[in-house]
Amino acid sequence: MYTIGFIGTGSMGRALAKAASNTIPGEQIMLANRTHSKAQQLAEELGCNAGSNIDVAKECKFIMLA
Repeated sequence: MYTIGFIGTGSMGRALAKAASNTIPGEQIMLANRTHSKAQQLAEELGCNAGSNIDVAKECKFIMLA
């Protein structure tokens, strides 16, 4: 189970995910976006995981909608 998931990796989601990655290990963060490649790119940058909205809903303890 991931600690936190982000649905939406636009400007706000990106900023929140970056802030979270400063205190939470990347292995505990999952990112999702309507355009999967955008979430994947940010996940690689932050050392996180990328998935679908459903993955985030099923596997994350906390969910941020951005």
